[in-house]
Amino acid sequence: MITLQIFSAKLSILSAMITPAILILASGQLILTTSQRLARTLDRARKLSDSVLSSTTGADADTKKKITMVLLRKTARRAVILQHVLTILYTAISIFVLSSVSIGFLEIFNLTLAWIPVVLGIAGIAFLFFATILLIIETRIARDSIMKEMQHISQEYPGNWEE
Repeated sequence: MITLQIFSAKLSILSAMITPAILILASGQLILTTSQRLARTLDRARKLSDSVLSSTTGADADTKKKITMVLLRKTARRAVILQHVLTILYTAISIFVLSSVSIGFLEIFNLTLAWIPVVLGIAGIAFLFFATILLIIETRIARDSIMKEMQHISQEYPGNWEE
């Protein structure tokens, strides 16, 4: 017969196994948004490439081509960073799953190695943290690209840009 104390202990183990699921969901959401950002970045790179390939000759065309190449390099850098972020986030999810499985494994075999899921959890959180730092860097590159493009447009078409 299962006593309330045994049931409570088993329930706490189940709760501990489910806790990494919250971090898995957070990582999954970051993966979804990062994948969308990567897709938009690749689309932008294609448009910039087409712009370089279809540019005409002349002084204005050379200036446009130089600026487009700068933007293309920034876009390529963003794509590389976003790819790294996706790899890191997938790794974090794997670590969180392993953490959850290790809790169940340790309980099934009645092992007293509680440090294993803790270390795995901390490692997964560290990967999440590193991924968010890279996302901040990527966002700043995107902002710099937009500022560069707007600077060129405002020089090309002077006028009142204030609202």
